[in-house]
Amino acid sequence: MSNFHSKILLFGEYSIVAGGKGLAIPYTAFKGQLQKATVPVQKTSKRVQASQEGLRLLGDYIKSLSKPLFNFDKEAFSKDMRQGMFFDSDIPQGFGLGSSGALIAALYHRYVLNRTAINVDGISQESMDLLAKLKQHFAQIENYFHGQSSGVDPLICYLDAALLMKSKTALVTTSVPANNPSGKFTLFLYNTYLKRQTGPLVEWFVAELKKEAYSSLINKDLKPLNDACIDAFLLGDGPTLWQHIKVLSALQQECFVPMIPTQVQNAWMEGLRTGIYYLKICGAGGGGFMIGMTDNFLQTQKLLGAENLKVIIAT
Repeated sequence: MSNFHSKILLFGEYSIVAGGKGLAIPYTAFKGQLQKATVPVQKTSKRVQASQEGLRLLGDYIKSLSKPLFNFDKEAFSKDMRQGMFFDSDIPQGFGLGSSGALIAALYHRYVLNRTAINVDGISQESMDLLAKLKQHFAQIENYFHGQSSGVDPLICYLDAALLMKSKTALVTTSVPANNPSGKFTLFLYNTYLKRQTGPLVEWFVAELKKEAYSSLINKDLKPLNDACIDAFLLGDGPTLWQHIKVLSALQQECFVPMIPTQVQNAWMEGLRTGIYYLKICGAGGGGFMIGMTDNFLQTQKLLGAENLKVIIAT
């Protein structure tokens, strides 16, 4: 069965909510796939049993949709469930890396009939329309996990391609620079080991956005800076991206206080003080992983702990 990788919202956290751009990429360090247990359910591990129960509940939800946007093969799904199917995944849950997105992508790939083929390298209007259609399909399933979802996470996991979100509705696939192990700059994940809840943080942001001063800060400062980060990253311009992320880290420290856990604040400020690395939130923030950039990865490992870091890409 096919593997589906995790994803990272590299840039665009919260600026997307305010109508700005976003860039999300697949992240191959973690993955998941549908499997069938080789022993009876009562003899499987608690992890497998929990996955099987979660799959059953998600399947029940999909079957209960009054107006599904896709044709789900209920019989095949039920048969595989009786044979002990589970989602074998090492994607951390509640850390913003798309654990539910990968699961949804795997289910869609296996059980949705008459799936539409899509050219992930195309930026034509037809391709954009197909992306929007798929996004709606995934959102309908993802609502099970998050109440009201965009469908972007499972779309990235399904396509295994980077997505540039030009607005809330305009999506295009894009290519990202190749990893350069000898490059001067490194983008990395910093593990906070804290699970987070997305909903309350998004609600806080939406409420703050109604205040004129905060809205002005987001629209005049954060969104243009975020767009500049995306442009520099896609061009493979490490020095320019380094300068932008330095400013972005300081700005997020000012306007995203609830999204930066107390346990992370010292590390965040140490980066700003020393200039050895800079941290920014990943997705909703509040825990999970943070994203960092450094021009001295060895020194950053010493400061933050090598076991807490995972390389995203070097440039």
